[in-house]
Amino acid sequence: MILGAVAVCVALLGQNVQAQPAPVTLDRIVAHVNDEIVQSLEVRQARLLKLFGPEVTTDDAVLEHLIDRRLELGDAARYPVPEPSAADVAARRQRWEASLTASLPALLQDAGMTDAAFSGWFRDDARIEALETQRFAGAPATRDEVVAYVRQHAASFAQPDGRAADVDDPAVQAKARTEIAATKRAAAVADWIDALRKRAQIQINR
Repeated sequence: MILGAVAVCVALLGQNVQAQPAPVTLDRIVAHVNDEIVQSLEVRQARLLKLFGPEVTTDDAVLEHLIDRRLELGDAARYPVPEPSAADVAARRQRWEASLTASLPALLQDAGMTDAAFSGWFRDDARIEALETQRFAGAPATRDEVVAYVRQHAASFAQPDGRAADVDDPAVQAKARTEIAATKRAAAVADWIDALRKRAQIQINR
């Protein structure tokens, strides 16, 4: 009788163990950025969906990007930035979807993000880019800058047969001016974000 009772208890215990639900990770605040918060769910969504690019893979790196994004959007709200068109938002979303290797609905479900919130991400991308263009477009590179840049990057401008690029070639000048503008803009944006961080109240909850 005792053995039988023990067996019943073990069986019941096993059933109770099997009935236990899987642990649920509760959303929590991981950072305060001025008057706004960043939640752990946002970090998970951006990491799983690779919204900052495939090279940003850790929660810490994603969080830093989310903080920068909060600051950029906050600054964008202070300026008359045109609202992006539906076509622009759709095009950005389509370009991102083209890089997927899995079903978008499945990815969104796994990340806990709605389709509307997903499109909203690209709308905010467009707003940030519009502000950067508005503030950091800069003057076109001079001919002296183009010549110096081509000489400094001779290998990337070399012709197929190995000869040096002709700096008077319109295609060479166009490529150089595009790259110079991108470099200047990236430096200006980095300085802008650095200034925003210095003025902001940021608290990270590890």
